[in-house]
Amino acid sequence: MANKLIITGVVILAGLTGYYIFHSPGQEIIENSFIKISSPEVGEIISSPLKIQGVTKSGWVVFEAQAGAATLFDANGNKLGMAILRAVGEWMKPEVNFEGTLVFTNVPKTETGKLIFKDDNPKDESEAKTYEMPIRFESFSKETRKVNLYYYNETKDREIADYIPCGRDAVLQVERAIPISQTPVQDAVNLLLKGGVSDEEKLAGFKTEFPLSGLKLIGANLNNGTLTLKFDDPENKSGGGSCRVGLLWAQISKTALQFPEVKEVKFEPAELFQP
Repeated sequence: MANKLIITGVVILAGLTGYYIFHSPGQEIIENSFIKISSPEVGEIISSPLKIQGVTKSGWVVFEAQAGAATLFDANGNKLGMAILRAVGEWMKPEVNFEGTLVFTNVPKTETGKLIFKDDNPKDESEAKTYEMPIRFESFSKETRKVNLYYYNETKDREIADYIPCGRDAVLQVERAIPISQTPVQDAVNLLLKGGVSDEEKLAGFKTEFPLSGLKLIGANLNNGTLTLKFDDPENKSGGGSCRVGLLWAQISKTALQFPEVKEVKFEPAELFQP
């Protein structure tokens, strides 16, 4: 009888909070009754940019194809980034598939953190539903440095000329933080190659074709101010039209040239980023 009362109490509590807790050997799975996240998983080790996918349930407000937002915090409560969750396909139905990309604009200073999901209730902010998911960070550091990554800004390009000239002047910086290390140039380039552009930056006109499938930085050598970056591009994703490859080249070279010890940038093999 006592066991039945305990079970009944747990079910009632779960119904009131909107959460269900299931136990399996060595694992705890927490599921919100209003929203189900398929990626990332609870407690997963994440890095930037973070792909978020899931489905809403009845009661989670989706408004004009927007299923709310996901905000990332470290364990100290510092905000690291935010992603808009956009509906995939039909959104005027009880269950809506959604996705979003969250870019870390700062390096986590703790090993763990949390994602807070919030629905898009346009009527009453106080009635907005939320869901909190614990996560872990792939890398974290108490000491960081600010760097610039360079992305193409189409809005700025249109301001420069009436047509789209794919001008180098429209490849502009966005600020990021990276852990302090012995290889800051490579760290900055590798972060650029991940292709993380935040939702706010997209609204400002920034865009990028990175990441490119298979493209990897495999070496860097600085000699008398000339930095040689060696890449592996097994699928030849760095090629294409002159406009495209020129912007890709400018993104990498400008990111590297921000470091005062770098005066010139060369690529190996020479066939990279050629029209």
